Amino acid sequence: MNQSVARFYYQDEVFSLQTLYSRLHDKLEQLADWELDLLQFLQDWQSDEDRIQVQTSGSTGQPKIISLRKTHMLLSAKASVDYFSILESSTLALCLPVKFIAGKMMIIRTLVAKCKLIIQPPSSDPFSQFRQAINFIAVTPHQLNQSLKTGSVLPDFYKILIGGESIPTDLRQQIQSLPNQCYASFGMTETITHIAVQSLNHPAEQHYNCLPGILISLNAENCLQIDGPWLENPVDTHDIVQIISPEQFTWMGRSDFVINSGGIKLHPEKIEGKIQHDLPFSFLVSSIPDPNFGEIPVLIIESKSKDIHISLDEINSNLDRFEKLKGVFIVRSISKTENGKTDRKAMKDFIQSNP
Repeated sequence: MNQSVARFYYQDEVFSLQTLYSRLHDKLEQLADWELDLLQFLQDWQSDEDRIQVQTSGSTGQPKIISLRKTHMLLSAKASVDYFSILESSTLALCLPVKFIAGKMMIIRTLVAKCKLIIQPPSSDPFSQFRQAINFIAVTPHQLNQSLKTGSVLPDFYKILIGGESIPTDLRQQIQSLPNQCYASFGMTETITHIAVQSLNHPAEQHYNCLPGILISLNAENCLQIDGPWLENPVDTHDIVQIISPEQFTWMGRSDFVINSGGIKLHPEKIEGKIQHDLPFSFLVSSIPDPNFGEIPVLIIESKSKDIHISLDEINSNLDRFEKLKGVFIVRSISKTENGKTDRKAMKDFIQSNP
């Protein structure tokens, strides 16, 4: 692969992979943290080692370092390039931290497609940083939501891949009216980013479509198991899914977060989707211990003020019998993991230790 064909635009200049590394290295003492992460990855990628050390997000446990083969990262990138029809003439955008796998893979997709990548600092309003048509950009739900508020999501951001955590119902509804082609991604560090995507508009789909070569099944715990050309071994997940066909599945929730209330298993993500329109706050559904039911579902709301009115009766009117929330906790802030995902475990531990 001729890596020199790929073009990297950084601070209004164009570089090859090697010259970008040299530029960053020359200004080492002036670099921000995100630039240091970029420099480190470029150094690792160009080294003689056949593996890259990558940090997981820590969304379901402690962050850890795993080792990925460079050849497997290239195969994953090739699958994405083919799926999204990324061409040599395409322009990609990087606005995610290169410390994590999603940012790294944008660079590798650029190398595989031999196209153009515009590099900007990670930002809560990333779309405002780009001044030209973008064929493919990957963002988090929070980034897209913030950019929609500022009006910076223009029609010439042709394909938008959204990942990192589940997409709130109200954001999904806003996406329906966008002219951009938007997709939800499904994957993790261990699967070298997405192994499946879901079209969110034009048309909106309820299921995920696997990338070519990906094999899905249920493991002994009835959670999703993933295998494919760029995985050394099958990856067991904690995701509860309904398999529609060998290439399609519907995501139900995470087994880590399932609330077992009197033998009834409740998915907090599903409950959150039902009450999204009733709450003008950041919130999540969690649980507390109960002597009769084992666990009961409760609502956690982020607010700087304790003096807010919440009607559980109104909220519960949209929920099924066993889903009805039994209490409300108001916190000053909802904990996030290092890369911005909601830290459900930390919030559950907090409310259980602060009844």
